[in-house]
Amino acid sequence: MSELNDKSIVVMGGGTGSYNILKTLKNYSSDITALVNMIDDGGSSGILRDEQGVLPPGDIRQCLVALSEAPQNIRDLFNYRFRGKGSLYGHSFGNLFLSAVELSSQDFNQAIQLAADFLRIKGKVIPITLTNSNLIMTYRGIRYRGETYIGQVQLKPKESIVLDLDPPAMINDLAQNAILKSDLIIIAPGDIFRSILPNFIVKGVKKSLERSRAKLVVISNIMNKKTTAEYRVEDYIKLITSYCGRPVDLLLVNNKEPSNKQLKKYALLNEYPISYNCNKLDKLARQVVYGNYLNYLSKQENDYVVEKSLIRHNSVKVIETIKDNI
Repeated sequence: MSELNDKSIVVMGGGTGSYNILKTLKNYSSDITALVNMIDDGGSSGILRDEQGVLPPGDIRQCLVALSEAPQNIRDLFNYRFRGKGSLYGHSFGNLFLSAVELSSQDFNQAIQLAADFLRIKGKVIPITLTNSNLIMTYRGIRYRGETYIGQVQLKPKESIVLDLDPPAMINDLAQNAILKSDLIIIAPGDIFRSILPNFIVKGVKKSLERSRAKLVVISNIMNKKTTAEYRVEDYIKLITSYCGRPVDLLLVNNKEPSNKQLKKYALLNEYPISYNCNKLDKLARQVVYGNYLNYLSKQENDYVVEKSLIRHNSVKVIETIKDNI
């Protein structure tokens, strides 16, 4: 067993997966750095990129809110999304805040720091790169441009997939320093081709990971996306180790089946639990811990406990498992 409060921890990913881990991890350590990929081109982030030429703020905002220790109404304000009609429809206040500071200061790191002060975050949030790049995927001889379009392509695990960034991106110095001084690097759950691997193709990231003495932890996804329906956990681990240039020290794999009620909702989107082969995984990671990592219940204001419709990790169980095995 190891305590986490004496370790420098880096969490890599982007979006909901990182948010879920970070909001709990901040209760275990204050030395946390969230490294966020910067290729989001959908929704509010995509509009701001296209219209204002700024870096995508959405995943940065989520990580900032996850680490925030400000009152709930401040966190809610940063996540507030404009409704109704008009040009602000779909934008969140936090996205506009970050973009406005970036445009006025010409410094995205400064925008994040100002937001971090406003939200009183515990730890740091750092973009993996400050290069405004688009994700490129070459598959079956076709070149797909943009994270949004790539998310619509049906992919097969046995076929070659090449990811690039256009223009090529260089690692943010702050991100490089965080990786090199870290004791523990956690790869959060997320879309393998749009949230996880894009971090590793930023120039300098793979080299920094290879030089780092930190232990590498991977939290396996519970459900497959429609686009990667045939992928197994071992397929994901092979990709991660190939792209990051080092083996996985600890792999967490959920072995509890979600409820039929939850599965039916996901089946409507052609999304199903990820399968795995224990014998193969034992050869791909130095240590594999299987367990029930589902977070399927929530308490309502009326004190009733109800089943959640979304299938998510129980972040407390995840962090406790990491603490007990690192």
